[in-house]
Amino acid sequence: MNLPLNIDLQQIFLHMLNFVILAGGLYFILYSPVKKFMDQREAHYAEMDQAAADKLAEVEEQIRSGALQVFDPSTFTVEGAELTTCMALDTDGWVT
Repeated sequence: MNLPLNIDLQQIFLHMLNFVILAGGLYFILYSPVKKFMDQREAHYAEMDQAAADKLAEVEEQIRSGALQVFDPSTFTVEGAELTTCMALDTDGWVT
């Protein structure tokens, strides 16, 4: 069946079917595995984030209760004298 301007409906339908097969194949070959991987990755990082938040809350509670002592640089002394500056000697003997 030929339409005006030499348009063949059978060719149009075959091209549409070819496009649908191509799109479906690409979906199952590329999109689905990538989407699955991204969902797994997102879940993994959410789990890591929750674990870090739980650990932080645990440590903060231990600090508040006194079970965990924190390093306090304000109590440093050198030869019995309290530190008031952060000066040191480098390898050449210069004060830094």
